[in-house]
Amino acid sequence: MKKIIVAFLFMLISVIAPFQGIVFASAQENDSYKDSKSYSVKPKVEDTDYNWTHEDSYDTFMEAYFRNLNSNMGYNLYGSCSYVALGMMLSYYDTYLNDGIISENYDAVSNYSKICFVSNNESPGIIDETTIIIGQDYTFQLDEYYNPVMCEETYLEYINYAKDKSLHAKLIDIGIQKGYVDINTTGFLCGLSHDGAIDVLNQYLSNFTFLQNKYQIIEYNNTYNSVEDFVIEKIDLGYPVFVSIYDSTGQNESHSVVAYDYKYINGELQIYCNMGYGSHKYAYYPIFLNYTNCTDAFIIDFDLEHTHSNNYALRIGSKTTYYCYCDENIETYKSLHVGAYNYVYKDTIYHNTYYNCGHVLQEKHLFVIYPEDWAMYSTGFGVFSLRDEMLCACGVSRREIANM
Repeated sequence: MKKIIVAFLFMLISVIAPFQGIVFASAQENDSYKDSKSYSVKPKVEDTDYNWTHEDSYDTFMEAYFRNLNSNMGYNLYGSCSYVALGMMLSYYDTYLNDGIISENYDAVSNYSKICFVSNNESPGIIDETTIIIGQDYTFQLDEYYNPVMCEETYLEYINYAKDKSLHAKLIDIGIQKGYVDINTTGFLCGLSHDGAIDVLNQYLSNFTFLQNKYQIIEYNNTYNSVEDFVIEKIDLGYPVFVSIYDSTGQNESHSVVAYDYKYINGELQIYCNMGYGSHKYAYYPIFLNYTNCTDAFIIDFDLEHTHSNNYALRIGSKTTYYCYCDENIETYKSLHVGAYNYVYKDTIYHNTYYNCGHVLQEKHLFVIYPEDWAMYSTGFGVFSLRDEMLCACGVSRREIANM
């Protein structure tokens, strides 16, 4: 009966996952912010005006990866957002650069039955540890924000059990060994400072002999006008950036995220990040919607050649084939869209194009002059305006559009 109840609660969590708690830091401020720890509470600023949208194609794999990293990540309990962000960065490089950066027992592949993985909305990453919690029947309750929580002692028992099954638990275990986890910090025992995050990351990477002298941590420094300038430069160079963010208004406090895109909207800078909350909406989130500034940042600069990973699993019938993100037989960020076989009128602006790859793409009407129409017009038998009779592939003409 206990397992049935726990399973039901897990189903309930899955339904309301987009509302899971957002990660913040200590209310105590200091001059550098580096000692502030990341905690987890409900967001205090409403963001109902922000709507997440999915794209069919992306300019870079980095944007596609983080924008579609929705559940294959660490689960943020007890203020472990810095560990979640570290796990997201490591899982990106494990797929993009070298499949040995994360051990296979921690990997979670992206499963799909079509070659258009860009439409699957789920990037490969690390095992969702809630499945371990449920599978081992750890006792938990739902808090006021519908997050599953354990008492501190049980959670630490879980971390010890799961450290060889979950990368998130492994990173927290490193934090425990280094003295960063404080059982006396009620509700926030996994809070981690910015410098602590770098220390945990270095300890994790030092366990791999093939990475010795093959990476460096590059931090923001005062040669930049601001942390934001550092973040923009590194994104332009193709790096995801671990960023500590803060809200000086007191509405929200601090958080650790992975930034990977930015835009200027009406002249104002907006940096987009994966917040680590496990939902589509928060995978592409404008930092300055809820936070006032970035307080610190760093990147991992690996000196490694690309080696193919096997983190994309294509299931066709009973056969499963594993691919690297760069394999030309699958779509992981840029759409191949070969073999269009049908065009269906949608409205006066768009039609739907159906491709052999299984993808359906909304495209604008394109009007062309067909040879037979041009021949009729040029021989004097045309009784219509050639321009008005130009057809789109979906069968609609300019004249028909004008009369609608």
